[in-house]
Order: sequence, then C-alpha cells, then structure tokens
Amino acid sequence: MTSEILDDIRWEIVSVIQSIRQKVVWKPGKDLQHLDKRKSMGHIPQSYMLNDYNQLIQSVVLESTNEVYLYIFGQAHYYGIVGNALGVEWLVLVSSQGVMETAFPPDDVQEYIDKRGFEYLGKVGEFL
Repeated sequence: MTSEILDDIRWEIVSVIQSIRQKVVWKPGKDLQHLDKRKSMGHIPQSYMLNDYNQLIQSVVLESTNEVYLYIFGQAHYYGIVGNALGVEWLVLVSSQGVMETAFPPDDVQEYIDKRGFEYLGKVGEFL
C-alpha cells in the first residue's frame, strides 16, 4: 500500500475507534438480531440486554493493546478489532463509516482472520 492509502486508512481507523467508543451504531434492525444470535449460540449470557452486548463491544475497542485488522471486501473497508471479553477472544467488525457489522468469538480467531485475508495494522493504542 502507498503511504497515501495508509494515511487514509489511519484516519478511517481513528474515526471508527472514536465512533464505537462513543456509541455502538448498528444497521437498522440488526442490533437485536445480532443480540439474539449471540445468545442462541451461547456467546453471551441469556440475561444480556442490548446495552450489555454494546458494552462488551466497546470494551474490546477501548483496550489499547487489542489488535486492529483491515478487511477489504470489494471496494469496502472493514476494520476488525480482536480482544478478550468474557474470557475468550472476540472479533469486532466495523465498517469504515463506523457502523457495526458483527461481533462474536470465532472458534479460532487467528484461523478466521487468516482464511479471510485480514491484514494486521497494529494495536488500538497506536492509532489514538
């Protein structure tokens, strides 16, 4: 990647991290759908409400030592942040506009990101 592209990506990452830290934004109707799916898969406690799930997501994004990855799908950039929550590694995936795509604990995070071509960019704290 050229330094110009890297600068654009850096600004996107900063914006995405700051946005999610302030407020988790989902596509319309997707928030409760994702919450229910995580409950049904046993990823989060049945007692979790949307606010609890959003706080879990924010906890992953808040930790400065968590890893940031770039995932490109077509022309779209998505940013993955990997970190521990509820005793397991979670992947938080956010669009370049700061809208949540998903957050879940893959069985094997490294295998998941390797298979899909995620590119490691650095630690959360390196962007703020």
